[in-house]
Amino acid sequence: MDYQFVNYRGLDDLGRAVQHIALQVPPSVERVVGVPRSGMLAASVLALQLNLPFTDVDGYLAGRVLATGRRAHRPANGSGPRTIVIDDSVLTGTQLAAVRAAIASAGNGREALDDVLYAALFVTTTSRHLVDYFGEVVEPPRIFAWNILHHAPLMARACLDIDGVLCRDPTEDENDDGVRYEAFLAGAQPLFVPTAPVGCLVTSRLERYRPQTERWLAEHGIRYGELIMLKGMSAGQRRAAGAHGAHKADAYRRSGAQLFIESDYGQAVEIAHRSGRQVFAIDRREMIYPPPGRAMAAAPGAFLRSIGRIPPAHAAYLETRTRLSRAVGPRPKALIRRALGR
Repeated sequence: MDYQFVNYRGLDDLGRAVQHIALQVPPSVERVVGVPRSGMLAASVLALQLNLPFTDVDGYLAGRVLATGRRAHRPANGSGPRTIVIDDSVLTGTQLAAVRAAIASAGNGREALDDVLYAALFVTTTSRHLVDYFGEVVEPPRIFAWNILHHAPLMARACLDIDGVLCRDPTEDENDDGVRYEAFLAGAQPLFVPTAPVGCLVTSRLERYRPQTERWLAEHGIRYGELIMLKGMSAGQRRAAGAHGAHKADAYRRSGAQLFIESDYGQAVEIAHRSGRQVFAIDRREMIYPPPGRAMAAAPGAFLRSIGRIPPAHAAYLETRTRLSRAVGPRPKALIRRALGR
């Protein structure tokens, strides 16, 4: 499969999408229902925004809602839908159809089927008609901050750092390339244990620590296709050379992976710049895109396919449009938009 730049949406985007939906919800709605598991985050934020109780689908069918504290619910205003069901995204609509069927077949007697509204934070141009409200149209390929590390198809085509992602980083005292470092390798505290196999683990740990690293990964049930470690230097030489970013970028390029998940923001920026591919900096939960020129050189097909939709090509498009507009003045702007296909 060819490399593709991926649409990414973070927690700030979630908040904006919820706000967009909240402004459209009719005042008759009395409860918010989340579709497990990712939809529960959206339901919680929407319920707080509207000051309404919320629950999951099973809880709704059983007539059970979560406690809402002492604040009064938003008063219902006249007749109309009483429930809104929300998920984080709708792509094919299969899960949403299952939820609709479950509600329709429950026959709980409280509401008619047409008294339930459906919403999703993110939809596509082909799935937007499946919901009553949505926050934003986001085309695939796409990933979200709240499930990026549990996305099985993505994990299969991802490179993951180890220290700071799968386990905590060693302290300065532990990072002595001696007895204390070996103790760290044996007993490092796990941070994230993937639920699906990972395509490639890329670490700046030295090759001579492969047995200890493989043992720790096996003990914690972490499945992976390849483990790439740093060869041919000592810890002191590695630190002096600052080889971390170059080593990881080279492994990323050769792996054919779709995404690199890095523990350190500074290294993430370097990896993206060197590889011409996107990197997720887990410490800031931020997607880092390479400069347009580097992206075009590294993956021209992916870059051209992403124009107008996904950084870095979108950034290049905006920059070109602005420069042309300034050069010719305001009157020919319509011609510029047509020329750029916008």
